[in-house]
Amino acid sequence: MCTLTFYPKKNGSVIFTFNRDEQPNRSSVVVVEDKNEGVIYPKDSLHNGTWLLVDTHKKRVTCLLNGAFTRHPRQLPYRKSRGLVVLDTARFEHIDAFFAHYDFDTIEPFTMVVWERNTLTVARWDGTLIHIEKPHPAHPHMWSSCTLYDTEKQKERAYWFAEWQAELPKNEAAAADIWQFHQRGGQHDCENALCMTRKTGVETVSSSQIIMTDNNLKFLYYEFRNNVSYDQEFNLQSQPIGEFFG
Repeated sequence: MCTLTFYPKKNGSVIFTFNRDEQPNRSSVVVVEDKNEGVIYPKDSLHNGTWLLVDTHKKRVTCLLNGAFTRHPRQLPYRKSRGLVVLDTARFEHIDAFFAHYDFDTIEPFTMVVWERNTLTVARWDGTLIHIEKPHPAHPHMWSSCTLYDTEKQKERAYWFAEWQAELPKNEAAAADIWQFHQRGGQHDCENALCMTRKTGVETVSSSQIIMTDNNLKFLYYEFRNNVSYDQEFNLQSQPIGEFFG
């Protein structure tokens, strides 16, 4: 599942945009705001986890993609859903401590992309080892889930992203530009486009976007089939409240 882009702006803000590819019955119809934990996330309807978590207390964004480096054979049963692992990050004050001390044993492979303290971290759990890298935070990046996109398709999609950036009229994208790229990129190839549909039934079920500065955050979410939308802005010094339903 999933396509994720990271885009840093010259003004210091960062933009995460996430397309979720899943079976339509895995759509989410609620964005949760937890007052006590200070977290915001779209909740998966099957396992109650998430693929995208904002921790307003720690000013952290955590994103999850299925698979590590290449498509893996599934070894069921797994101990815990990967989406619940994302929620568990909120229990750790720093993300490096999470990766150092969390028990990943019998968790299905994943890629986790985290923004915290102006640092971008990519962690890949391959089922045996956790692999950590720190990509340059001043450069745009794109990730495609290896369970849906093989190495060649990942490279092709990265090329679409680079080509799109090269054509930007002002050499910098606005959040709305990135959102549109996530809807239209690669649309000539419906099975591998950023907004994709496959004969297997897997399709892009939702798009999310987080625009984050030192003190403010905007969270946008749109679910295609159910026409569910969510658009909220937060002062990162304040506490989120309640639950929002589409």
